[in-house]
Amino acid sequence: MRGSTSQWFGPAVLRTTIVPARLALRGALPNPFQKSTQIAFDLPFGAGETRVTIFDAAGRRVRALFSGALAPAEQRVFWDGRGDAGSDLAAGIYLVRLETRLGVRTGRVVKMP
Repeated sequence: MRGSTSQWFGPAVLRTTIVPARLALRGALPNPFQKSTQIAFDLPFGAGETRVTIFDAAGRRVRALFSGALAPAEQRVFWDGRGDAGSDLAAGIYLVRLETRLGVRTGRVVKMP
């Protein structure tokens, strides 16, 4: 089960977040994209430091999207199609790499002209 649920208990609403059971890179939406995309992933307990990095098709790092601690939950980061220097990257296939203490997951995203 994904997401969160809300239950009514008299004058208060109890909101709970479901923590994912395993590390997963769920992909990018939209994909392909033109201006920006949202990369979704699941972080279970024990993931620790999290890094999300974008590489070009030749394997060169073009953008470090996130590096730090995140709560165990469904998470998202946004990519504006730009490289680390701030310039707009060319259309093409890019790899998304999710790294944590629990492992590495890789996915593909396509940037359109």
